[in-house]
Amino acid sequence: MEPLVISFFYDFNCIADKCSDNCCRSWNLTVDDETLKKYMEEPGREGKALRKSIKRTSSGEYCMRAPFGKCVYQEKDGLCRLQKENRTEHLPKVCRLFPRYTVSYGGVETGVIDLACRPAAELFLKQEGRLKFIPAREKLDIYWDIPEADGKFAGHLLRDLELVLDRIWAAEDYRAFRNAQKDCFIHIYGEHLKLVRNDLEGLLEVPFDKSFLERKYPDEIPWMIKERCKEAFDGLQLLPVSFVNDMLYGWFPELYLFFSHRGAFKLILDYKRYFGKVFESKADEFFSERLEKIFEKNSWLPGKLRSYFSYKLQMLYPGASVDYYMPEPFIMALLFLAVLEVFVITFYEKEKRMDREILSGLIAKTDRLLGHNTTVRGKVMDKVRRELF
Repeated sequence: MEPLVISFFYDFNCIADKCSDNCCRSWNLTVDDETLKKYMEEPGREGKALRKSIKRTSSGEYCMRAPFGKCVYQEKDGLCRLQKENRTEHLPKVCRLFPRYTVSYGGVETGVIDLACRPAAELFLKQEGRLKFIPAREKLDIYWDIPEADGKFAGHLLRDLELVLDRIWAAEDYRAFRNAQKDCFIHIYGEHLKLVRNDLEGLLEVPFDKSFLERKYPDEIPWMIKERCKEAFDGLQLLPVSFVNDMLYGWFPELYLFFSHRGAFKLILDYKRYFGKVFESKADEFFSERLEKIFEKNSWLPGKLRSYFSYKLQMLYPGASVDYYMPEPFIMALLFLAVLEVFVITFYEKEKRMDREILSGLIAKTDRLLGHNTTVRGKVMDKVRRELF
């Protein structure tokens, strides 16, 4: 299968010192094994400073800390000394590629743009409608090689993704988009049930409604699972606001947010200030009404939020080829959108305005908070299994 990249993959250009959220400041930068070896062997004062700045995270990765809020290589003019001296071979791979994110899923290669970068988020918002994967112009420099992923299944996921996005983009308005999300989740969970029963035939034919629970497949879904699914799908509420509320209140220590996610930290404080007293039983209706009022004055916004959800699915969906748990990337895309919606409502409550520049900043904060935190995904799925489905 030829390498695929998202349609605006080649349009990004770094604006370096002009960036309002420079990734050389306050970011922990992952150091790949090849670069780490160079740093360990670097002689003199520079080598000593480099080794002092490197730490090992709880996930086993090595990262460059940002002492006093900036990378050891960032100079007073905001530019990278390695770039200025044309020593890019000493840059960690993430610095050479970011915000381009390239992954090989068992040989199936994809390239996307990470929206944690503010200029990348601005570029994303300039795109119109549904984004597409296109053939790569050249061989991809792979950042994340996952040989244990099932390449054949990754190919299936990319085909299934198009069916899911067809459903998402057929929705006429934001309310219909919400219903389409539920239909897509039912379809994906139906595929998952067939997959765990080792029933691989006709996965793409699983319908987008509960009728798959009535059908008899060669390896029939057990009666108890059918009953549980029917009960869960009746009145299905995907990621209620209370779920996001629990996450924002309890998952991110304030000191961590203050030093590593200053923008998100301020938004979360404002969220607590304005909405901390909203009753949980009324929260979904309350926030839905607030969002509708914002839509009334910003008719362009629903389309951009749908585009964001659609793009997060394109980024995340092939990842199910690693562990075969198909609902996970869909649930994570829902979470990204739910947090962005909360940030939009919170910002609007305080400032009474919204435009594309503001939204790009909120997108960057959301992606950095959720996408650059290795513990979030595990906590989300534990909570989903325990409380929702």
